[in-house]
Amino acid sequence: MPSSAILPLSRNTPPQPTVQAAAVEPPPGNAATVVSLLIPDVEAAALAGISRSHLHRLRAGGLFGPRPIKLGRALRFNRQEVIDWIGAKCPDAKTFAAMQAAAGRRIARVVG
Repeated sequence: MPSSAILPLSRNTPPQPTVQAAAVEPPPGNAATVVSLLIPDVEAAALAGISRSHLHRLRAGGLFGPRPIKLGRALRFNRQEVIDWIGAKCPDAKTFAAMQAAAGRRIARVVG
């Protein structure tokens, strides 16, 4: 078999679908949709449009804002925090934590 007939795997794999957070719609009828509040790293990466390994590189470098929740050996992320981080234009972890703390103080002042 000639070597020119063998193609790299990256050319043969179909493109991965993109996931949009705002595109969640309930199915028609009376069935309720269950949306998980804690999502695995693979889904958090898909929401951000990056690979799982890149998410972990960003986390290690302090550039992925949402803090993971550890359940046993598994890491889960709060879906709303990931969406908020993307909406805030993906700031580094310290800036995102400061933004969340400031938002929490604003809410506390209004109520109290």
